[in-house]
Amino acid sequence: MMRILILSLLLVHGFVGIAHAQQAPVPKDKAVVYFVRPDPAALIIQYQLYDGEMHIGNLGVRKYIRYECDPGEHVFWGKSENRSYATGNLEAGKSYVIETMTLPGGLSAQVKLLPIDPRDRKGIPKRVRNLMNKKEPKFVIDSASLKNDEKTAGVGERGMERYNKLDAKGSRKVAKITAKMAVKPQDFTTKKNKKRPR
Repeated sequence: MMRILILSLLLVHGFVGIAHAQQAPVPKDKAVVYFVRPDPAALIIQYQLYDGEMHIGNLGVRKYIRYECDPGEHVFWGKSENRSYATGNLEAGKSYVIETMTLPGGLSAQVKLLPIDPRDRKGIPKRVRNLMNKKEPKFVIDSASLKNDEKTAGVGERGMERYNKLDAKGSRKVAKITAKMAVKPQDFTTKKNKKRPR
């Protein structure tokens, strides 16, 4: 009897962890992107996140944002001392994870956007899974609600001008999000991810 009770509690705990990571189902006509910052470095610095010219929000240490957007082509980028870009053609009804990594900078910390591929050998990194399983997202944002304020109005335009220059050069500095990088609820389990069929 005690074994059944313990097993039941473990199963419920596992489903609660998945529920935190996947707050709500992805709407059929939308794509969801999780921007995750699991590292504790650069405590006072918040990275500014953009979808094209539109400011999504600022991301602090050990936080993540759930962002709902229209499917199709997107240019996501983060701004700190530098700018880091990730592009992709997102599919409706799918969700994706982008880790915002902290790198050393000259005067401040730099940001690097790293799209996560759950098909990699180790799946979603443990630091990302742990954060998403234990905490609620900082914001749940729908792209339809985005508006640039006075502080971010020109920043988005300048950031996209820089992206267009990188894109014209065929720069390898721009990370790619592919359709195969879509994540599923089982990718967030705390057990070691099993390799999924491709």
